Formats: sequence, structure tokens, C-alpha cells
Amino acid sequence: MLCTDIEIDAGLPEKSFVKAWNLIFSHRMRYIACFKNSTAKTDDLLIKYRADEFVQLLETIGAINSFDYDFSLKVLDHIEACEDGRLSVEFFTGTRVTI
Repeated sequence: MLCTDIEIDAGLPEKSFVKAWNLIFSHRMRYIACFKNSTAKTDDLLIKYRADEFVQLLETIGAINSFDYDFSLKVLDHIEACEDGRLSVEFFTGTRVTI
């Protein structure tokens, strides 16, 4: 299978981002604990910054109803199309959610 063989609907990446963020938000206590634990174990300032910013956004933004471009620039690293047609949303923290 080639990458050109994968087709997705036009609005699917935005919808997948919203679903992925809301999934993380619904389990935010577990993710926040994980991020705080990982930042305590590393000396990498970028990892600490990204995790701290992500935790702040989880605590302030909450669940979202629609795609917000400016917000996505703060948290979204990239979205990959999987061979089975699903999308994998990866955030700057390294957290990956497949929708």
C-alpha cells in the first residue's frame, strides 16, 4: 500500500483533533500526573516547557466543540493517516491518540 492509496474526508483531520483533545481532557488527571512525573525525571527544558504548557491548557481550556486553528498551533505536532483510514493525532508532548 502506498501513501497515495489512503483517502480521508476533507473535515476529518479537524474532527479527529477535537475528539483527541476531548479524550485527553476527559482523562486529564491521569495525563497531568503522567506529565508531571515525566518532567521530574528529565533535564530537557523543551520537554518540561511543553508538558507544563499542556497541563495549563488542560486546566484552562477544557473540552472543545469545534476546531480552533490558533489553539491547535499551541498543542498539535502533526496528524498521520493510518493504513486502515483512521487518523493518529500527535501532540507536542509526544502523546498520540488514534481516532
